[in-house]
Amino acid sequence: MLSRFVLWFAVICVCSLLFWAKTTYMQEHVRAVGRVIPAGKMRLIQHLEGGIVSQIEVVEGQTVKQGDILFYIENNRAMSELQELQVAMKAEEIKRIRLEAELAGEKVLVYPKEVAANYSDIVESQKQLFKARKLEHDEKLNGLETRMKQKILKLDDLDATTRNLRQELSVSNEQLEIKKRLRQSGAISRSQYLDTLSP
Repeated sequence: MLSRFVLWFAVICVCSLLFWAKTTYMQEHVRAVGRVIPAGKMRLIQHLEGGIVSQIEVVEGQTVKQGDILFYIENNRAMSELQELQVAMKAEEIKRIRLEAELAGEKVLVYPKEVAANYSDIVESQKQLFKARKLEHDEKLNGLETRMKQKILKLDDLDATTRNLRQELSVSNEQLEIKKRLRQSGAISRSQYLDTLSP
């Protein structure tokens, strides 16, 4: 009796499941690789960079001609890479302007209004760098000028010392000549003459 009850219960469950499967509509998305089979020659449709199909322009079974747009592909990665490259290019141009201003010895760094408005962060960082490098350059230049002035003063002192020593040498030579003549004439003794020669 129990086995008949279990058997009937199993049959009712299976029938209910089959009825539910037949009448119920399930909405699910499944990703799969598709293939278009043309009526004539097979053509490979491929996008080099990949991307997401945003809009399909043809329907199944529609005849297409060469040059017809089949679908549109969004490629966000390529667009973001393009924008990054454009910003990097503009950053290099802004850097070039700064370097040219430094080379020319400009006191103020000026960018075109359009560049300053669109790339304000990069322009501001380059202006800060310009000011820092200009300040460092000016400090080095001032240091070199101070050292040059010190060297000039030292040279002047050495020139004055050299002139004084030459004058002293000239006076000493003249005194020696006088003492020699006095010694030869006998006006001073030999010991007095030797005292003159000793430093």
